[in-house]
Amino acid sequence: MKTPKPFCHKKRALNVSRTYYQYVVNTKPVLKPNIDQEETPMAKDQQEWYRKFYEGTFFIKGWKSRKMEMLKALSPEKREELADLLENVGQRIGVEWAREDDARKIDNARLQAWGKELGKAMKQGPDAMAARILRLRDEVDELLGKRG
Repeated sequence: MKTPKPFCHKKRALNVSRTYYQYVVNTKPVLKPNIDQEETPMAKDQQEWYRKFYEGTFFIKGWKSRKMEMLKALSPEKREELADLLENVGQRIGVEWAREDDARKIDNARLQAWGKELGKAMKQGPDAMAARILRLRDEVDELLGKRG
């Protein structure tokens, strides 16, 4: 499936076309943050928070651009190996973060801590970056339960 292009309205930079929005939210394979929960469609406000996490806002980069930065910091072999893993981890983090504050296991403070740790690893080189990405996956698995 070809990725649709986002459509931004002149007055509101956060608007996206319905097709693109549905692609970002509904074609992702992970829509359940915990393996013990049934897979259910996300509420509209959750979808909006997920989109903000994934796409970013005017002031904050989203997972999509951060993922590209992380991939650029890796060796070509590791880049290919970890691209899907990063996408999956990002989906899981985003779905959990988009939940109501009192129900989620991943909050803003945890996102900021992970961001700082990934930034440090990026400065240390490709091997450190690859190792930190794998630790991030393990931390998300521990928090949310391993995917079956």
